[in-house]
Amino acid sequence: MYFFNRLTQGFFLAGIHAIPEGSVEISEETYRTLLEGQSEGKQIISDERGYPVLIEPQPSPYHRLQGGKWVMDEARQGERLCEQRNQVRSKINAKRDACVNGGVYVPAIEKWVDTDEKGRATLVEIKADFDLN
Repeated sequence: MYFFNRLTQGFFLAGIHAIPEGSVEISEETYRTLLEGQSEGKQIISDERGYPVLIEPQPSPYHRLQGGKWVMDEARQGERLCEQRNQVRSKINAKRDACVNGGVYVPAIEKWVDTDEKGRATLVEIKADFDLN
């Protein structure tokens, strides 16, 4: 016979393991169904009575289980929003850096000029040369 313990979230087999206090007995069929569901991506948790059940995996660390369903934890929603903003800001900064460091095409001289300090100095020299001639 198999047992499940809600505190350890573990399975125990009678005659092989010491069965922790508070464990509930489950059939071999239930045990196999739970493991099969877990191998297909489901998560095993305990219900209100301590029996193991299969549910969809937690969508994010910002979700909590309520009534057998995952809901957004309002207390952590601000934390999630801050993390998302930081990710977007990082992507924007990376794109900006790629554009700034990539150079610029100057049609008047039909050339690409780097946009670093040396490239800017070269562009100023070229512009001054055009202005003098």
